[in-house]
Amino acid sequence: MVEIIDSSHMLNGFDRFFMLVLIATVIVGYYQVYFLPQKHRLLKARSFETKLDSLIKYNPRWVWMYSGLYYPAILIIGFCVPSWVQLVYVIMSAGALLLLHCTIFFLMPVQVPIHWRKPNNPGLSQKALNFVQGIDDRCNSFPSMHVGVAMLIDLYIHKFVPEVYPLGMLVPIIIAISALKTKQHFVVDILPGVITGYSVFKLWEYLFIFV
Repeated sequence: MVEIIDSSHMLNGFDRFFMLVLIATVIVGYYQVYFLPQKHRLLKARSFETKLDSLIKYNPRWVWMYSGLYYPAILIIGFCVPSWVQLVYVIMSAGALLLLHCTIFFLMPVQVPIHWRKPNNPGLSQKALNFVQGIDDRCNSFPSMHVGVAMLIDLYIHKFVPEVYPLGMLVPIIIAISALKTKQHFVVDILPGVITGYSVFKLWEYLFIFV
């Protein structure tokens, strides 16, 4: 294990602002890696659709939770992390989670059915979901990256600001529901997303002691 001793100054408003800028930049950069399995698929994609999936009714309004909650939840780390040192390690752990997921995407590509992505509802919510789906292909389904990242962020919020954790723990749950209601993921994608996010966090907690 590596013990990190952080002697940085007290964070001010400028620090928080630049942290948010850094996090936003990293998100854009990490997405370029995320898209690689979609652009360079090595194997034929499979489907994990079950009868349980058919029982979950499609509702495009959940896109506002799927994307509208997801990215602010990531950015909130910029307000929770106590130092630049911890932020670097949070970003590194998110990168490790991304590489783990992308490895699975390459070795076992899973995609949702094409008929799940036929717009059948008018309105702003459907247009927003169409935009999301226009960027993100049907592949990269298993495990859910949204759920994995939400779980990872939730655990960091618990670690850095434990007094708000009862509220923070709702984020992975809401993200998981939104992933199913928007038909972005199969039911079987959810739990592996939770496991990968939790596993990467515990690995980083073991390797690096945050102070």
